[in-house]
Amino acid sequence: MNELILKQAEEELVAALHADGAELTLPLPFERDIFLLGTDVVGTNYVKNIAALYETLQEGERVRLVREPENPYDEYAIRIDALPEEGEISQDALALGRKLGYIPRDRNKIFARLMDAGKDLYGTVRHKEIVGDYYRIVIKVFLRD
Repeated sequence: MNELILKQAEEELVAALHADGAELTLPLPFERDIFLLGTDVVGTNYVKNIAALYETLQEGERVRLVREPENPYDEYAIRIDALPEEGEISQDALALGRKLGYIPRDRNKIFARLMDAGKDLYGTVRHKEIVGDYYRIVIKVFLRD
């Protein structure tokens, strides 16, 4: 009798996983976040709206790493974007208005190659401070494996 109940439960689970429109995402069995690097964000003094972005950033907040292989200054450039706030939907607005800066050039080559190979890298804000007229932002970089 127990075998019949288990078989029916298994069939229902399989049906639910394969149902049209089912959006069930299961984590990988050994998925984890691997700490790779702690670094300052460079180029913040060139970001026009850095003061406004700085005010909204919170320590521990996640930031997006975006490859810029066509960057004229660095073929391994990795841009760092603040994640969108609620209500921000336009991809153009996100790309233009959320940039914080870049991973330093002397530390980005391996990470760029990982991203180019399809690996998922992201950052979190570790620390922020204003030093004179410089907005210092320190992030931790992680690989989701």
